[in-house]
Amino acid sequence: MAEDEVNDCRVNGKRSLCDLEGRVRLYVLPTLGARKASVIGPAEIRAFIDQRQREGASNGEVNRELSIIKRT
Repeated sequence: MAEDEVNDCRVNGKRSLCDLEGRVRLYVLPTLGARKASVIGPAEIRAFIDQRQREGASNGEVNRELSIIKRT
């Protein structure tokens, strides 16, 4: 899922690659695994948001992580 997004950043030379890789490795993959976004349901997304907020993530951080999930 998220590996394609990381590859897209590499191919297109996006400067946010390190940030993206860290978010994927630290937050997205441990929680949602390497599944496609189409198989992740609303309940899992809400649980991800709740977990990240309890960890102290700002709404902006959570939104950036959700955009990674949506693009995959």
